[in-house]
Amino acid sequence: MKKIAIGILLLWMHGLMSCGSTKRCVFVGEFSNPNPSKKMCGYKCRGYGAIATFEWDKNKPCPPSFDGNFPGP
Repeated sequence: MKKIAIGILLLWMHGLMSCGSTKRCVFVGEFSNPNPSKKMCGYKCRGYGAIATFEWDKNKPCPPSFDGNFPGP
């Protein structure tokens, strides 16, 4: 039982360290968008194997992190 608890704790800690945050999605960078008035905000989201990108107003900073749904502009 003790080994199971330690394993769960290590998995939880790995999730925090790999993301650097307790939030589900953490900002990793901005990407270009064909629309000149928009940009793409890229996020590493726990439980999703790829970088998730969301369209955002070019004049606003991308949110640093979020839980649940991406915050709308």
